[in-house]
Amino acid sequence: MKRVNLKSILLAITAYLLLAPFGTVLYSKPSTVWNVIRRQPSHTPSIILPQSFVSISNGSKAAIESKEVEASVRSVAEDICRTVLFVPQETQLNNANITSVENTAEYIYTASLASIPIRDARMILSIGRIKNNIIAVRNSIPNYSANTITASISREAVLTRAQEQLSSSVVIVTAPTLVFVADPRNNLLRLCYELRVRDGAQESWRLTFDATSGALIEKRLLVHHFDDGNLPQAGPKGVVKGAVHLHTPFDTLTMVGFPFINISNGTTTTSADSTGSFSIPSSGSNLTATLTNVFMGVVNTGGTSAALSAVLPLKKTTILFDSLNSDIAERDAYNSVNWARLFIRRLDIGLLRLDRFLTVNVNVNSSCNAFYDPTNISLNFFSAGSGCENTAEISDVVYHEFGHRVQHAVYSTVIGGDSDIVNTSLGEGFSDTYSSLMRDDPRIGIDFFGNNNTLLRTCDNKNTWPDSLSLDPHFNGEIVSGAFWDLRKMIGLNEATKLFHRMMYYTPDAPEIYSNDGLLEAYLQTLMATIIADDNDNNLKNGTPHIQQILAAFAKHNVTLAGFIKIDVPHLPDQDTGSAPYPLSTTVSYNGPVGELDTTSLKLYYSIDDGKTYNNVPFIRKDTFFLALIPAQAAGSVVNYYVGCKLNISTDSITAPNPQYSFLVGYNRIFFDDCEHNRGWKTGIAGDQATTGIWELAKPYGTYTDPTPPIFFVQQDTDHSPNGVMCYVTGNRNGLPGNLTRDPGYDDVGGGATTLVSPNIHFDSTTSPIIRYWYYYSNDQGDNPGIPEWVVNLSVDNGATWKQIIRTNNVTDGWTQETIHLADYVPPTHTVQLEFIASNFIGAIVEAGIDDYEVLDVATSGNKVSVRKPIAEQISFPRPNPVIAGTEITFGQEYTTIDLFDLRGNKIISSSGNTLLIPQQASEGVYVLRTSDRDGNYATYKIVVTK
Repeated sequence: MKRVNLKSILLAITAYLLLAPFGTVLYSKPSTVWNVIRRQPSHTPSIILPQSFVSISNGSKAAIESKEVEASVRSVAEDICRTVLFVPQETQLNNANITSVENTAEYIYTASLASIPIRDARMILSIGRIKNNIIAVRNSIPNYSANTITASISREAVLTRAQEQLSSSVVIVTAPTLVFVADPRNNLLRLCYELRVRDGAQESWRLTFDATSGALIEKRLLVHHFDDGNLPQAGPKGVVKGAVHLHTPFDTLTMVGFPFINISNGTTTTSADSTGSFSIPSSGSNLTATLTNVFMGVVNTGGTSAALSAVLPLKKTTILFDSLNSDIAERDAYNSVNWARLFIRRLDIGLLRLDRFLTVNVNVNSSCNAFYDPTNISLNFFSAGSGCENTAEISDVVYHEFGHRVQHAVYSTVIGGDSDIVNTSLGEGFSDTYSSLMRDDPRIGIDFFGNNNTLLRTCDNKNTWPDSLSLDPHFNGEIVSGAFWDLRKMIGLNEATKLFHRMMYYTPDAPEIYSNDGLLEAYLQTLMATIIADDNDNNLKNGTPHIQQILAAFAKHNVTLAGFIKIDVPHLPDQDTGSAPYPLSTTVSYNGPVGELDTTSLKLYYSIDDGKTYNNVPFIRKDTFFLALIPAQAAGSVVNYYVGCKLNISTDSITAPNPQYSFLVGYNRIFFDDCEHNRGWKTGIAGDQATTGIWELAKPYGTYTDPTPPIFFVQQDTDHSPNGVMCYVTGNRNGLPGNLTRDPGYDDVGGGATTLVSPNIHFDSTTSPIIRYWYYYSNDQGDNPGIPEWVVNLSVDNGATWKQIIRTNNVTDGWTQETIHLADYVPPTHTVQLEFIASNFIGAIVEAGIDDYEVLDVATSGNKVSVRKPIAEQISFPRPNPVIAGTEITFGQEYTTIDLFDLRGNKIISSSGNTLLIPQQASEGVYVLRTSDRDGNYATYKIVVTK
């Protein structure tokens, strides 16, 4: 519910049409219409498709990726910035990095302001080289203005603060540089200093300091944790071999050639070939071989790195690395890393950034982990201990970490600079996928905990969005690794490997948000990139060679093109009993990258057994909409329903991600609280730790991150009741100067949990009672997005014990109805209370609200409920009434609170005891007076104030 003045109505409607997930925006250079088909949880459009064919050049395939065409592509990109994204005019697109990927040219623009880069901001245009047309546009450029373009503190001050934040052992890796960081809390770009530091062997951090105040606003761990050589020269020949474990520490040692290893005779250094064979000039005979080559080097952090000296006779000789001269972790790491690099280079000979020197640290003084550090390009493997094996000796762990190195190389090649993937769930899933495809084995972490066939993860899984989501990105990554392993089973190892690696060049990514929508954005970006990578004619609408298998593989993990289907499903009201069916009309559209909607498959699915089974009925086209009829149901039925349909390229039903709605049949409302007054609710309990955002009954002040007029509220700006103004909200302080009254981080839940307890309801002669209420919950608009949880507990013993019935970190994007069928939890004759808990222990932004709380039961003559009644008004009328402003009114008894409100719900003054002083400045008119005693009993009165 949004209340705006007449002047802003047109602006709000315009903004909605432009920013709605499936809205359209007119494009005039060249003339076309752009479909905004996906939007990030931050409400920034992220996938944009042309509604019709848009040619970018009449030139050849080679010309489409030339600098001569860049001006035309830039014109398109800049026009999208202005007409679709509404990026401020002062935001600059930097020169494009152009990368050729199969049949497309990828134009990647980064963004800056006053020549200062905007972190993680980029727009990628996929241009088809076959037909010279725009296929898709992907974007992460925010439409924010800057707080300032001039730093108020020096780089030297930032260095001092960095030393203060970390230990004395901190090493500055990069000097502080200015960068803009998107701040969705305040709808602005914040000017910051960034630098990279190292604190010990295992910690590499990116520190971000506000450039005006010097405050540390972010400390991000950069490491990615695990939880063809030179031609031989003439002269004597030899081969370097090593005894290694091929897969796990419990394999029998196998002798293998060490590829590309460096061999020196004291004056000349040469490298072996991919089999470990070498030739070296005949002068000199004392040879030294080390576990180093031009691409990588092994460092034993727990001892001296392996080096072997040997006398080379004038005949073919083997130089052997074994337990007499080297550590097994050194040999295993050298072999596995080189094998992984060869695998990728044979797959992608053009990935030159993979040849940047890689340091491989083994026997790191810790246990049960490994990580890739993009700051200094290193792999790091831990020693055995705490029940875990040495991670350098487990090949799938090495391949996983090398997968992070591959991602870093690909993303920086495509995007430019030192770019890397942002979303860690995708990063972990992609690394697991690389490991599984290198070995053609889905298991990850084989024998990680000893010789017992235990695993950490597997790509051969049935994990789905959103049911399998976790706060651990490794487990979230199993959804995408599972999709690609299923694709491998469908199209074979070679085709799946090539398609997966080619997909990486389309750099799927998403903000780091641990929520349903935030991770769906990451998965849909991956699905989109895979489809584009599979395309062979620059025409997505006619499908791609493996489109059926791609869709089927991702659908097994509930990642489907449903994210691009829009179905307008109405919320049917509760129904009386009778024989008439329940009509439902809908409109449906599809703006996905491939295929078209099959409207003949559109069906209405409904359930009357709490979703255990569903029946379906077809829709009939009626002019511009579709109509379906749900059959009449018996009194006491709870009908859940949703709408599903198919695409013409999919054999399985794809259901649009609309929420499932429900309505009741033959129910009477037997209790209703519109939350305009306190009818026995308790705000706060013993043990609550929140210091801000405490539950209160109030007229809510909306907070938001969108441009004015706002479309998406963090704290809602109105209650839910059609004719009301009040509701329960988590914090509602207002009145500070400037924009702070609309800052979503102002008076949100902070410091712990805050609890709201419902009235204690006594059920009497009920049949099938239901509690229903409206609520909103937001946790994704600040730091640590999507992590804090919303909890609802139920008690049947006056609050002595509580049973958890709801626990979620999903946001609602506005008021949402929740229905609780008590028979699922307790016998219907019990006394029942609910408590609603919003918490924030990690510096996120959390807001919640409750309104329109009701109890319903199957319609009979005897069912009823009772709650603690308000004190009868005859007991203690306020005197005098009317009352003159500036004088007191009195009561016949003591109260814990006495509140005076105006008719708009604004609290004028509060008191306690048995008197209340009416302010001298109070205007003449009618006011509402509310009293409450220590037992929670309340009373309300109308008071007339005169002058």
